[in-house]
Amino acid sequence: MTHADLKTDAQNTARELRDKVSDAAEARAEAARDEFAEQADRTADQTHEAAQAYDNDSLQAQVLGQLADNIDALTDQMRRRSIPEMAEDAASLARRHPALVLGGAALAGFALARFLKASPEPVQQSNQVDPWTGHLDDRGLV
Repeated sequence: MTHADLKTDAQNTARELRDKVSDAAEARAEAARDEFAEQADRTADQTHEAAQAYDNDSLQAQVLGQLADNIDALTDQMRRRSIPEMAEDAASLARRHPALVLGGAALAGFALARFLKASPEPVQQSNQVDPWTGHLDDRGLV
């Protein structure tokens, strides 16, 4: 085998590996998209139910109904588009409106920081022995 043959084989192997990884990543992204769409559908259904709790002419019913309709439209659009198409749309949005994307990223970062800050602190297990062990009597006195 010549050097050129080895190089060609290595390139082909790398291309095949890249394609497999890409296909696996796309399959996982599609599964996540489908799960998100199912959860969004449930949210839209609950929002429609909440809207029905109000008088049809009320502002609350109209806002909730429109919100539910928008969620339905979003999930329908998500299901019709492939992952590469959605990635291209996101990249296009970032190129057209960089301030919006940066602001959204900052907002997401602040929300994540607040969430993490509000999470309970993990309990630290101490490997140290209590220095008073064995020094106190039954009454807790030295």
